[in-house]
Amino acid sequence: MLIKEAEMRRVLFFSIVLVALLATSASAFAQGPIIPGDYDPDMLGDVWSYSYGGFFPGERVDVYLFRPATAVWDSFAYAWVDTGWPLAEGPYWGTWWWGSSAAGDPNFYMLPPEDPTFDQSNESAVRRQNLSNEDEIFLYADNFGFYYAEFMHSRDEVWFPCSFPLKWKCNYQIDPFTTVYHSPAAMAYECFGPICLDWPWILDPMDTVSPLEAWTMGEMWLFGSPLYIEPYEVLGYSWKFSDIN
Repeated sequence: MLIKEAEMRRVLFFSIVLVALLATSASAFAQGPIIPGDYDPDMLGDVWSYSYGGFFPGERVDVYLFRPATAVWDSFAYAWVDTGWPLAEGPYWGTWWWGSSAAGDPNFYMLPPEDPTFDQSNESAVRRQNLSNEDEIFLYADNFGFYYAEFMHSRDEVWFPCSFPLKWKCNYQIDPFTTVYHSPAAMAYECFGPICLDWPWILDPMDTVSPLEAWTMGEMWLFGSPLYIEPYEVLGYSWKFSDIN
């Protein structure tokens, strides 16, 4: 009797392990498709909408922003190396991006990393845009698996580190040999009567563009839920007087 019980426990144990392995393998092969979206120029401060289907009914869905790398740090040469424009299309607006050889040696305008590591790049972290304190607005797919959200692309230094007009990190010289360029390729301002916020044109060239991707991803992606990636080319900022407050 004890032998039979031990054998049954052994069979049960291996059955559980087999099911777990099959589930892991199934989830690895059943992960959802990656669906590229339309290519758009982007002004930070503008509101964009995300409207997609194919999710599980009631699935938690989040929108993330990510800046792909345009340069990688060569730890042996102690220098930045241009990796080219990372998006499948473009760039269509502006003249050059961080790391672009079109602007000359990137080490003349890109500072070394503060804590350089091997093959470190200038890509950003992946940042979630919809937060859990929004009273479930823009957090879940509907009963038909359809998801809709609207978000302002924040004027964050992560996406474009110029920071004008609240701070100044645009086109400044740090030594006789190095000038940091983060000038936007376009700016849009609100006017209040004859008074308008404006870019200080004497500090043109307004020529730097930045890549950006919006990832709309459900929590069930490993089980077949889709991942939508929409690329943008960040041209600059769209400002209002209320933003200064």
